[in-house]
Amino acid sequence: MQAHLCAAATMVWQDYTFLEKWIDHYGAAFSKTNLYVILHGLDEHAKDIATGCNVIEVPRYFDANFEKNRWRALSGYGTFLLQFYKAVIIGDCDEYVVPTQDLGKDLQSYILNDLPGPYTAPMGFNVFHDTDAPAPIDWHRPILQQAENLCSSASFTKPCILKRPVQLGYGGHGLIDTTFDISSKLMLLHLKYVDPAVWQPKMRKLVHQTKSFDTDDKNPVGIHWMKMGANYAFLERMRTAKVTQAADPLRQTHRILESMDFIVEDGVTKLRQLKGLTRRFRVPDHLKHAL
Repeated sequence: MQAHLCAAATMVWQDYTFLEKWIDHYGAAFSKTNLYVILHGLDEHAKDIATGCNVIEVPRYFDANFEKNRWRALSGYGTFLLQFYKAVIIGDCDEYVVPTQDLGKDLQSYILNDLPGPYTAPMGFNVFHDTDAPAPIDWHRPILQQAENLCSSASFTKPCILKRPVQLGYGGHGLIDTTFDISSKLMLLHLKYVDPAVWQPKMRKLVHQTKSFDTDDKNPVGIHWMKMGANYAFLERMRTAKVTQAADPLRQTHRILESMDFIVEDGVTKLRQLKGLTRRFRVPDHLKHAL
């Protein structure tokens, strides 16, 4: 069978702003016909946004095992797509794979021809503001011109580019029973925190829903981030991270990530996040139109 080129898949619930950005970004790279949007709950507005993409609707079932079940399902869906595509990007709709430099070719060609391993993680960065009251985000303008701070993250160095079937760990932060490569020429940009008007109302809804979980587990896997306090603490850690003095912060980030060991937690192989190695810096000028 002749496989097609690259596809991208995500699962969403009411993330309309991020979904529109995700479709614009990956639609330009792979075309909408190769995008797969799984709606967690019936949602006509999301279906309208995803017009031209492949849309699947599944029932809105949300419990303490949601994150484990969701990533098990996404792994299975990735395996399905790899029967028809040479590579698949799987991730949340607030995460975007972006080149760190001019690759001399388009993103699809680079993934297909220049990534040798079966599983690749772009370098992970959270995009954020250094103030609690940022100017409103205009989502029709380049985001990196408005939210100009990057913070490196081992946790968000996710093996999201797949060329062979594999089981993703919860959150997509690692893989079951195998390691992965880290690309120096690709970034995974996490935009969750760039717009308080978007993430805070959504998070409050999730916080409310988690209160109804029927479980004796005080900290179900992957649910810790569905707490407002945890999100504010995460933002504060980014804002107080060490500012890099490196002439090339992207190269420094790759060197730091490559120096980290893989660890296994709950069966998931991922990078060991070491304290004191996170770095923050301003978005380089050559990237301000990248997203």
